[in-house]
Parts: sequence; structure tokens; C-alpha cells
Amino acid sequence: MLSRVLPHLKRHGVMAWQVEGYDGSTQIFRAAVSMSEKQVICLLQRLAARDLTHEEIVAASLPKKRIGYSPLLEAHSRDTCVMVGSNPHYVARLLNTKRRATNAP
Repeated sequence: MLSRVLPHLKRHGVMAWQVEGYDGSTQIFRAAVSMSEKQVICLLQRLAARDLTHEEIVAASLPKKRIGYSPLLEAHSRDTCVMVGSNPHYVARLLNTKRRATNAP
């Protein structure tokens, strides 16, 4: 995921993220958090799961190759963003990447 795009930030573990939720184009949630990439993906999955049925959560929790699996809670990343869900969906954007990259050892 982002560790391939920004390996120098991954080494430091905790990063600053802007997390937003959207229902269509309407923003329904916003928070700034400091956590690892793995933690922010878990956060996005928990937020997205709130809008699923019990059955959809079970299907999204199955192993990918298992019959009945659904990708509803899969994380998708691009550049410095991670997204989970369809509608509503939740996005985490990495903050201060230029400054952090410049100051990275």
C-alpha cells in the first residue's frame, strides 16, 4: 500500500492523517488522527462497517478465496490516500508529506 509509495515515512510508524467520510458528495465525517497506516486502514474499515448489514460484514471478513467473500471492506490506496467503502465511503489522506519527506533521515 502506501509503504511502497512512501517507505521513508513508513519507517517512522505514526503518521498524521486527515480522515473524511462521504455519502455521495456530502461530507458526513471529518477527523485528524496520528496513527500508523495499518491502524488508519482498520479505522476506515470500522467506519465503513457501520453502514453494512450483519451479513455483509461477515462476507467482508471471510478470506478472499472463500466462497461468499465480499470486498466491501477492502482498502484501496493511491498516492497518499487510502479509501474504504462505496457509499458511504471513507478516505484517509496523509498530511505534510513534503515536509516529512524533506526532514526524513
